[in-house]
Amino acid sequence: MRDFQGHQENAYQRTGRLILLLSIAILGTIVCTGISLGYVFTVVVAGLGEEAPLGIVFLYAFGIGSVISAIIVLIGSLWKLRQIRGGGAVIARDLGGELIEPGSTDLNNRKVLNIVEEMAIAASMPIPPVYLMDGEDGINAFAAGYDPSDAVVAVTRGCVKRLTRDQLQGVIAHEFSHILNGDMRMNLRAIGVLYGVLSITICAERLIYAGIELLERPSTDNRSTLFPALVLILAGAAMWPVGLIGVFFGVLIQAAMNRQREHLADASAVEFTRNPHGIADALKVIGGYDRGSRVRNPKAVEASHLFFAQGCRLSRLLASHPPLEDRILRLDPQWDGVPIFESEETAEGYHGAFEDTMNFVGGKTQSASPNRWTGADDVVEQATETEAPWLASDRHAHGVATSMPSDLVALATESDAAGYMLLALWLSVDDHSAEADRLPSDSREPALALLPILEPLDPAQKLFLFDASVAAINESGANVQQFRAAAEKLLAGPDPSDSFRRMWKQVVHAQFHGNRPKPKFGSLDVVQRECEVLLSALVYAGDEEGMAAMYTFQRGAVHLQLADPELLIPDVCGLDQFDEALGRIAEAAPSAQRRLSLACGACVTSDREVTEEEAFLLREIYARLRFPNPGVLPGQAVTPGA
Repeated sequence: MRDFQGHQENAYQRTGRLILLLSIAILGTIVCTGISLGYVFTVVVAGLGEEAPLGIVFLYAFGIGSVISAIIVLIGSLWKLRQIRGGGAVIARDLGGELIEPGSTDLNNRKVLNIVEEMAIAASMPIPPVYLMDGEDGINAFAAGYDPSDAVVAVTRGCVKRLTRDQLQGVIAHEFSHILNGDMRMNLRAIGVLYGVLSITICAERLIYAGIELLERPSTDNRSTLFPALVLILAGAAMWPVGLIGVFFGVLIQAAMNRQREHLADASAVEFTRNPHGIADALKVIGGYDRGSRVRNPKAVEASHLFFAQGCRLSRLLASHPPLEDRILRLDPQWDGVPIFESEETAEGYHGAFEDTMNFVGGKTQSASPNRWTGADDVVEQATETEAPWLASDRHAHGVATSMPSDLVALATESDAAGYMLLALWLSVDDHSAEADRLPSDSREPALALLPILEPLDPAQKLFLFDASVAAINESGANVQQFRAAAEKLLAGPDPSDSFRRMWKQVVHAQFHGNRPKPKFGSLDVVQRECEVLLSALVYAGDEEGMAAMYTFQRGAVHLQLADPELLIPDVCGLDQFDEALGRIAEAAPSAQRRLSLACGACVTSDREVTEEEAFLLREIYARLRFPNPGVLPGQAVTPGA
């Protein structure tokens, strides 16, 4: 937003036009109320058979009705203004805010206080008190008060925790702009005037109730009460819809005014900070955060116009804030339309029932293997010493390790030899002659030399060696580049049909292209079908059928938080559909992918044992999503996840 002054001028002009419209709407409501009352009294006079000119009667009734309506609006407005003019601190406390003491030692609190102090100095105004809405996880903030002398600034816990300093500075600058632009005073006056218009409807209801009570009152002369009761009911019935219609249009215009003032505050925030990316990125983070800017306090609806972003769900016409996309594009015209999703570092970890059974997200990541393990027992012992609990803590993995020659296990953990081990494992599946011809000669011979040892091994043993070799290849051995060149030849070939090679391809590709792709959406709702494909494939990989398959699917699906997830038939969740679905889910934000990982874990652990296909598919999923290796092996007994 380079021309922020132009945006400010535009917002001022539109606000002026909207204030004029609001004034016309209020005046129109008063006039319509006078017309309604004039018509009612004209009908009453005509019904009585009076000979007075009906036109004159209507004019007198219209004049008196209009004056009465104006008095009602004025009294209602003044009463409401007096009621809400209690200062910003009252509003902040009503919304669950707690005062941050200036001497607070909490780092997050200090960050907010420092930014508020900086903005106050830049704006040449007193430093306002700062309130923290500690129970609100959504990203939001507001400034409240009738003028700068009694203004306060409040931020939610989500705002403090989720935003960087530059982003938080943009938000605070936006709120200071509201204070300096007089938006708070204008909003409070608009609330008072709209309540004054609503007072017409309130008075109309009182007239109707008074008429009904008069009719129900015992009387010896029903005629003496019938006429005044009907007059009261007719007058109230005529005023009631006019007041409601006036309030409706008034609220629409006030919402439009608020939207223009938000654009004005955004432009003014850029003027304060000289950094359009701070506030623009804050809005992008809100767009990518699953809780958004939502404020759960019941009074948030009444105060929705105060917030930095939309605090509650309202229709577009009644929304007090412009759409996030519009605000971002004004600040950053080059925006690609993709929000900023929470990073893997800031996402909350998982601590659940199978955290120690399977290395799902939130569990422990594999560390690099030691340079030399001389035997299977040493493998387990040294794994513990080198913080590789995925190996040492599992008796099944221990048993698999001790069932193989110790030299073979040690070779898999050597960084220089691990590449040859991985190539040999690829060749050990089915006919290897055609695959071996694709390898460079300097890699082909060492890999072929290992084949006679690897071919007799069962899937669990091969997968154990595969995991150990992948961990070792992370180290900068002399032959890593040689392995990479050979692996690229295999990765460039056609998609393999067997599960082991498919898994090999995904995991090795992730080793060389380990950066997580930029997220394009933050909710699994967008990829519900793809999630159903993945979970259904895992269910059938566990050899589940009938009710057992449905039970396993539901155990996983509960973590997805989707509407009516469906177990698909095997024909629509084959390997091709699985790959396509996984590619789409890889574009989700880490928080959404984490829920999917928990769902996968619940499916796999449901029957307490890991099958060969489940172990392969899990590694393929986790590699594609750039998550740590789950570390489970075929035949492993596991504890069912919650």
